[in-house]
Amino acid sequence: MKLEVRNQLKLSTQDLHDKAEFIFAPLLSRECTLQDYLSILSVLFHFHHNFEMEISARNTRSAARDHYIPGRLRAHKVAKDIHQLNHSVSAERMHIGLTNVSDAFCWGALYVVEGSQLGGQVIVKALRENLFKNQSEGLSFFTGDERETGKNWINFLKELENHVLSEAQLAEAKDGARWTFIRLIEFARELSYKPQQR
Repeated sequence: MKLEVRNQLKLSTQDLHDKAEFIFAPLLSRECTLQDYLSILSVLFHFHHNFEMEISARNTRSAARDHYIPGRLRAHKVAKDIHQLNHSVSAERMHIGLTNVSDAFCWGALYVVEGSQLGGQVIVKALRENLFKNQSEGLSFFTGDERETGKNWINFLKELENHVLSEAQLAEAKDGARWTFIRLIEFARELSYKPQQR
């Protein structure tokens, strides 16, 4: 029996998913500090800012782009969180690699970005328990779509299955998903600076 696209993408990226989880591990700790949180928000801001710039710039007909733009953008949420915590961050141009690739590759990339919203629900619960007791500001990114998160994920998976149909497209989607995880991990390594206090 052939596995669904989502399951094939999950299997093909499990090793990178585990590595990416290491980036966010401090947010699940009772010892998580505000600086830990701001450092991770800085990584996420640059990643999403550049991701959105590149997927928006695709000049061919793109169902993946049309799914993501404008309703699923997230860089502004990260910037809002940083601002509400009395810090600021400026955008730095960093290459993701989405401008000259197939739409199936982009669907694989979106699998990673959309799927991260599920993990965000776990993270925001830990942050509310440990770092942001009795505070709601600064949590909009990880709060995500709140009660709509599960519904939006299911809707995305339906689109994914409808647009990644052939074995060739599946191979490209796997490449896109793996590449997105790799770039996120590399962003975390490359961004050695921290947000500056305003």
